[in-house]
Amino acid sequence: MELTIEQIIAKKDECAERFKTKYVKIGSKFLGGSIKFHSLSRGDMADIRDMLKNDTEKGLLYFIYLSSDTLRDKELLKAYGCDKHDQYKIVERIYNESERAKIITMLEELNGITSMNPDAIFKDEIEDLKN
Repeated sequence: MELTIEQIIAKKDECAERFKTKYVKIGSKFLGGSIKFHSLSRGDMADIRDMLKNDTEKGLLYFIYLSSDTLRDKELLKAYGCDKHDQYKIVERIYNESERAKIITMLEELNGITSMNPDAIFKDEIEDLKN
């Protein structure tokens, strides 16, 4: 069924809601609490995709780092010995490899880049496009 302009306009608010910043607190038994993370902008996600092409490990660390204002705190970075050229390394100084893998999975879900419902997008049959 082809949508009308009115039907698409009726979904405007729902469409906007899909792209708002989302938040999640991710807990750590080792740290004894949670750190707040947020979804990233399309531009940030594009930067991370580019980074992943060249250096997967750095891209994944940067994905976690960029997703938390807490992890980018200047006082925290200084305390862990991260300078302005390697700030993203705070992630590997706080979380071990298995913790990072689990955080990545949670952040992928938060950003809507996990597996999609196979029925969400489909090809609608085109009978005749004369009009």
